[in-house]
Amino acid sequence: MFIGRLSPIKNIFSLLDAIHKTPYGIDIVGTGELEHEIKQYVNEHNIDCMLLGSFQNNQLPKIINQYHVYLLTSYHEGNPKSLIE
Repeated sequence: MFIGRLSPIKNIFSLLDAIHKTPYGIDIVGTGELEHEIKQYVNEHNIDCMLLGSFQNNQLPKIINQYHVYLLTSYHEGNPKSLIE
């Protein structure tokens, strides 16, 4: 899973490329300026990816605990809120 703004700094297309043609999928929590482009890229490349939208912060721990792997692919992070959650 990935949690974050759907923006260039989050390096989401590299994440999608990394899982492309593997037996794995990715669930993405968040919204942002690249949402349409990500949906289009996922469809064009037949990537197992679900865009789940946004959730309230108090709901995130329960959602995160449903996954075995959390991916943080940002180019730059100071103290990432999603990692703390």
